[in-house]
Amino acid sequence: EAAPALPGAAAPLGAPKTCFALIRFEKPVQCPLGSLLICSKFDLDQHAPSCRLTFFGRLLETVDANDAQQLAKVKVVKPKERIGAIERVEADGYGCICKDLFKKETDIALFTNLTVVHLASGTKGVIEGAFGKSGKFRVRFDEKVSIPKAGGDKETERQQCAIALRYSKYVFDKSTKFAQS
Repeated sequence: EAAPALPGAAAPLGAPKTCFALIRFEKPVQCPLGSLLICSKFDLDQHAPSCRLTFFGRLLETVDANDAQQLAKVKVVKPKERIGAIERVEADGYGCICKDLFKKETDIALFTNLTVVHLASGTKGVIEGAFGKSGKFRVRFDEKVSIPKAGGDKETERQQCAIALRYSKYVFDKSTKFAQS
């Protein structure tokens, strides 16, 4: 007999993955918490080249879709990714001035202390703050990074300088800006 899995632990190979969904119905549906829901949309022509939605699962919580406070408690996130570039590496090799991730008018303070990844090497870094007023910002990487000198192949240069900011934005809770795992 296998031991129960810890929350957040990887599922064994071949095991079904746990997935949560917030589902909004057009009309109210009465069922107690813990009920097994089996849903399908049958009003489509079976010969039409459209998708028929079918799903099942247990009802864990009910939420009033018109109540903003109840919706904020449901942690629905939308994954986001922004791609920018390293403009130059500072003398120590760890600090960098980066660009193209934010617009000029963006408040970079909202993104301070979020993690970015240098795509060519996989090295992680932390946004330290704005650099000037043109949307550029400082990043401190965990390991030394290097970028090719200007004058080479533009596409290779662009790939070697690319950084990514991956984060999640809460859909219903506007007070919490961003989350990173």
